[in-house]
Amino acid sequence: MDGAPERSGGLRCMLEFAVEMTCQNCVEAVRKTLQKTPGLRIVDIQLDSQTVLVETSLGSEEVQNLLETTGRKAVLKGMGSNVPGLLGTAAVAMVSGRGLIQGVVRFLQLSPEKCLVDGTVDGLQPGLHGLHVHEFGDLSRTCESCGDHFNPKGECHGGPQDLHRHVGDLGNILATADGRASFQMEDHQLKLEAVHSHSFQTSLCMKRGWVTLDQSAGDCEL
Repeated sequence: MDGAPERSGGLRCMLEFAVEMTCQNCVEAVRKTLQKTPGLRIVDIQLDSQTVLVETSLGSEEVQNLLETTGRKAVLKGMGSNVPGLLGTAAVAMVSGRGLIQGVVRFLQLSPEKCLVDGTVDGLQPGLHGLHVHEFGDLSRTCESCGDHFNPKGECHGGPQDLHRHVGDLGNILATADGRASFQMEDHQLKLEAVHSHSFQTSLCMKRGWVTLDQSAGDCEL
């Protein structure tokens, strides 16, 4: 439909939101806000179903915040790829841990070579936190029972940009002073089809403190 000029180099995906809209004025308020946002294109706004569909390079939380600046509550309903044949190749991890830690991390296969990881986690200590996909889904003893990093190729530990690394090595995310970490990254080794076909259910874990390129440091939080 319409939108502001593009941001350069952004990852693009489709996001669908449920937005509290009760009249045409609500629709126009939402449209006006989104139209002036770089990196976002309005695909559809439906008053009857109270839904907004956009194609964007922005994170889902950023778009949600934009929608809520209009005074209307917005909730993410769905996330998909704009690449034919890949729509719906996605996974969601609901995050909870020690104390008030909670959040959601979404994985979307944008293409056979690109997986988008988009998430928000609250209740963290300010600073850097390591993010990894582990091989088992057993969180009965937190990180002690979920196995090693997901590593189907038998590689050594490394950073997200390294050619040789565990597939589950997603690097570090930064929590700000309010304890929130919001992030969006593109990974070229994580493939949801391989994770789904793994013999065991996988899990997502975080460690407090900087995770180096050759070893993990810090205490398990999730």
